[in-house]
Amino acid sequence: ENKQLLAMVSGGFFGVLCFIGLSGLILRRLSDARVRATGNASDLMILLVLYAQLILGLSTIVASTHHMDGSVMVMLA
Repeated sequence: ENKQLLAMVSGGFFGVLCFIGLSGLILRRLSDARVRATGNASDLMILLVLYAQLILGLSTIVASTHHMDGSVMVMLA
């Protein structure tokens, strides 16, 4: 149970930091004309795929709070 709580707290903290940084990076890529001119569509697509994966990962923290006994972590290990 403690291991799962530690994983949820630390993963959530660093996930939120990544969310903030990636949001700024995407915003800069879309709003700055010089950055937009030097990049291409695949750069933006990669960032959006990472953004989607990050959001999905952060959403699993909420689902993990429903089974705090650690049984799923043991089963996956």
